[in-house]
Amino acid sequence: GPSEVEAIQVIADAIDFAASRGVIVVAAAGNSGTAGLHFPAIMKNTIAVGSSNWLDRRSAFSSHAVPAEIPDNGLDDDGNGWVDDVLDVVAPGELIWSTAVLSAYDSLLYELLGLPGLEPGTDTYGAADGTSFSTPLVSGYVGLLLSQNPGATLRQVRQAIRASARDILDPQGVGASLVGYDAYSGFGRLRMVVTTLT
Repeated sequence: GPSEVEAIQVIADAIDFAASRGVIVVAAAGNSGTAGLHFPAIMKNTIAVGSSNWLDRRSAFSSHAVPAEIPDNGLDDDGNGWVDDVLDVVAPGELIWSTAVLSAYDSLLYELLGLPGLEPGTDTYGAADGTSFSTPLVSGYVGLLLSQNPGATLRQVRQAIRASARDILDPQGVGASLVGYDAYSGFGRLRMVVTTLT
């Protein structure tokens, strides 16, 4: 089979191709809770999304940018081989109610708890955490912006997302004095403001 490097290159090429055709790609930052965005959010032609919680702080598990990386200067400031790999925004990503498929483990657990008849593979709902739950919220906002501004560019959409975000604290309290961009919460927590893009 293909190596991991080959697989990443295929996805990177697909994202570059889509972006060259005006597609706006929104990607989850990752759930390692450490500095360094996961692929493909690390690509500069994606909108990188982290997770926030109900206290309006960055989720502890949410991956974030390397503090040395400066947004939009066209340089690889942190020396990791990726240019402008910063977090754009965070959005709610904890205890998100979503569709789920019952695992064999969950089915057995329900059986042991006295709730028989829930077979593995049963469609259900559940609450979960992760930047993968934050990302669709940003994608929805992108769709809303594009519905009001057909043909808007990635640069315009990214700027609207960043400009309307609400500055928040990260779990350690860093970021309150960092107005605008910081590596932990990007430009802040998503706020969906319908606007005309320029």
